[in-house]
Amino acid sequence: MADGTDPHSEAEALEKLHPDAWRWAMHLVHGDREFAQDVLHDAYLLILDRRAKWRGTSTFKTFVFGVIRMTARGQRRKRALMSFRFPRWQNEDVPARGHPDPILQGTLNAMAELPKRQAEIAELVFAQDLTLEEAASVMGVSLGSARTHYARAKVRLRELLNVEVSHD
Repeated sequence: MADGTDPHSEAEALEKLHPDAWRWAMHLVHGDREFAQDVLHDAYLLILDRRAKWRGTSTFKTFVFGVIRMTARGQRRKRALMSFRFPRWQNEDVPARGHPDPILQGTLNAMAELPKRQAEIAELVFAQDLTLEEAASVMGVSLGSARTHYARAKVRLRELLNVEVSHD
């Protein structure tokens, strides 16, 4: 798969990455399971049909996360357009979610308060275990920009979660 030409290897790599890809998609669509499934389906098709090609300039995970991000963005635009054009057909039922533990819920609430780019960088670095360089690549921003968003996200999360930092 080093040259990105073996579809069987890419399918196997996607299968191994799926749990992380699922969490990333869920983050991007704010927990909407059906939307996340649609995003992953379309992103995987783009990759497996070779409409999105991994060129080996980043890790495969970084490439996949970038495709998922762009797919989610495109589908959000499409959904927004549809709801604008056909508002009476829009389903207003929100699926019920489970009740996570209070610490997790507090963290999720704090993440929801962050500006979009700060939330994305925090999700990629904290939850998806990407480096800042990989996260910058996924987001399509410079490393300096990623560092800025990351630093601001950490400061804001500390404020929102009332976490005191020791300066020993």
